[in-house]
Amino acid sequence: MYHPYPFTHFYAIPLSGFVRYPFLPPSGLTRSPFTRAYPPVDPTLFKQSAQSMKSLVQEINLLMNRLTDNSDFALRLMSAAQAANKKEAERLIRSAGVREKLYLSFNPDVLRIELRAAAANVECCKLSIALRWNH
Repeated sequence: MYHPYPFTHFYAIPLSGFVRYPFLPPSGLTRSPFTRAYPPVDPTLFKQSAQSMKSLVQEINLLMNRLTDNSDFALRLMSAAQAANKKEAERLIRSAGVREKLYLSFNPDVLRIELRAAAANVECCKLSIALRWNH
């Protein structure tokens, strides 16, 4: 007999990789054998990442202020991006005060800017923005 839908039962598998069962662990155990043990939390790098992100936000704020306050600057940056002149676009962005690692991409509609920072010699954070100029 032909069955267009061969599976008659569907199962939901949790995305987290483990399931907590509603029973208590056997006596003498402090945790269920079905849960993971996590390492102790150390907020040092997390706090350094937050500090680095504050720096990225300040730099992107400098660029946004320059774009909103200076129409000539906005026109030159948009023209460089539309012409796929990455070096000129990067030079203009750097002239606004951006010093961190900079990654640019653009197409005829959008300029994408990504800034990355490091803390303790580890790339810890990135800030991405996209600015659109066409509908």
